[in-house]
Amino acid sequence: MDHKDNDDYIYAKTLFDCAKVTYEKEMEDEITVKALEDVFNKFMRAQNIFRNINFKDSMYLAEKAKEYMASIENKLKEIKKEEGVREELNENDVQKSGKNKKKSIIICGIVAALVFLGVIIYHLQIDYFIPNKNYKNAVNQYNKGLYSVACSMFEKNRGFKDSKEYIKKCVEESNNYEKVEVGSKILMGKYNDKYISWIVCGIKNDCAYLMSESTIFDRVLDRSMTEKKYWKQTELRNELNTEIINGIFTDDEKERIQDFDGDKLFIPSLSEIKLYDSYIDIDKELRDHYYTGTGGYVEKYFLRTTNDGENYYCVLSDGKIETDFFTAEGGIRLAMYIKLK
Repeated sequence: MDHKDNDDYIYAKTLFDCAKVTYEKEMEDEITVKALEDVFNKFMRAQNIFRNINFKDSMYLAEKAKEYMASIENKLKEIKKEEGVREELNENDVQKSGKNKKKSIIICGIVAALVFLGVIIYHLQIDYFIPNKNYKNAVNQYNKGLYSVACSMFEKNRGFKDSKEYIKKCVEESNNYEKVEVGSKILMGKYNDKYISWIVCGIKNDCAYLMSESTIFDRVLDRSMTEKKYWKQTELRNELNTEIINGIFTDDEKERIQDFDGDKLFIPSLSEIKLYDSYIDIDKELRDHYYTGTGGYVEKYFLRTTNDGENYYCVLSDGKIETDFFTAEGGIRLAMYIKLK
């Protein structure tokens, strides 16, 4: 939400409400030209602000302000035609006008005070109460030893209290490589300035097979439309092992990554997905998490397995496995082997 648009909306709404109250009060009492002109100007100012921000129901309120202005213009024409413009108010008009103005001032003051209080409560909610609640939940996850979950929550709350320090502690606690076990999660590498959570799917000879907990980004396997593309020939495979691996990991982290069939960073195969299914697709709720890792819903993620060089296997959001052409866009979930000692 844009705070400036929100503040402008509140100011314009206050003008509109004050003008509306005054207008309706003037219609009950004897109407004066000056009072109608004042109300007209307030509606016009509110209308201009509503048209510029396009926030919430601002367009609707701009049209309502326009209708009130048209009504006021018609009334002014009637007054000038029948009585002419009054240059001076008589003593009774002055008294009535004074009463009406006092009432309007009091009403506008009450409305303004309520709006001001609402703005304060809103900012307290956004700037403190909600972040504080999220912070406490993250600390609770950290204390339970769920460092991957806690880290993700602290990253969303990065500027609140000591969230940055907790992020460092989450990474340190999760990356005790000598104590990791199958099914646990570690934090290693960053994408878009957020740590990547990896599931430890298997361990053999002090080497662990890791698969990212969620899709990391969305793209096609290869942009070529003219020939077959097996995994070794795809643009994605080349990018993963050049600019992407260098952008995600530090030098120390890259030293842990082991070579596998000529690759250090790759996407899972069909056999790996089936082998490690009990760790990576426990239930629907967990599967849904994979598809929101990039900040939006992804219908599928690709595997590096293909039978014909054209159609690649992919995992759908419901866990089913199908095939799609290598130029189709899908989520990219990463995998790699690392040494633990």
